[in-house]
Amino acid sequence: MRITDMLVTPVAVYDPPLRNSTGVHQPFALRTIVQLFTDDGLSGVGETYGGRRTLEQLETVKPQIIGSDPWRWERLRSLFPPHIASPIECACLDIIGKATNRPVCEVLGGRVRDGVEFSAYLFFKYQGDDPRDDWGEVMTPDAMVEEAKRMVREHGFKTLKLKGGVLPPDEEIETLRLLRQAFPEHKLRIDPNAIWTVETSIRVAKAIEPLNMEYLEDPTEGQEGMAAVRKETPIPLSTNMCVTAWEHIAEAFRLGSVD
Repeated sequence: MRITDMLVTPVAVYDPPLRNSTGVHQPFALRTIVQLFTDDGLSGVGETYGGRRTLEQLETVKPQIIGSDPWRWERLRSLFPPHIASPIECACLDIIGKATNRPVCEVLGGRVRDGVEFSAYLFFKYQGDDPRDDWGEVMTPDAMVEEAKRMVREHGFKTLKLKGGVLPPDEEIETLRLLRQAFPEHKLRIDPNAIWTVETSIRVAKAIEPLNMEYLEDPTEGQEGMAAVRKETPIPLSTNMCVTAWEHIAEAFRLGSVD
């Protein structure tokens, strides 16, 4: 089996004016879909970041992909940076799954659970001017509770994650208190994207300790800052900002930065 073609398709998905610690989301989220085709008539699909640079990089590596064996995806993965290798790897695994009539999880060693629970992702937001945005403005603690109620009502979420670092910290503390009142049995998380100082992070953590938080994600910047916060709160800390590569893990353990 050999790869005979690779089709790269840019996609723009409408995104309402969601707030985060650095400002507001752009009106479209850009992604790139990669499709691989084989001489056996099979095809596989992968996905990665969007944007012109990603498109250009994928087109550049296309000659190295054509003629390759999709079963040797590890070799392909070693040739390119992760954001380029990832969609190619996924597409190859998709092809292998179809060739063997097995789901990809079986190709990778077998499933360990029958389902994966998702959390509601609660964003403060501006009023959008697109007719598809019927959520309205969400820039107060009370409005956020209404957003959460709609998400739970329509989708059945049992975990609520608040994208913080937008309103003043005391208002986000109040938001979490109101969410806990409205959802006494739900898991609660908050992620301010490392916008708070260590001192503010500790103050917020102490204020929300009674709310039985599942975890606090990236309250402050860097592993040393996270470790300083961790020493002052029993709330578990998580990250996708200060531990993002294999070489960061040892230091995270040494400092006690994250749980």
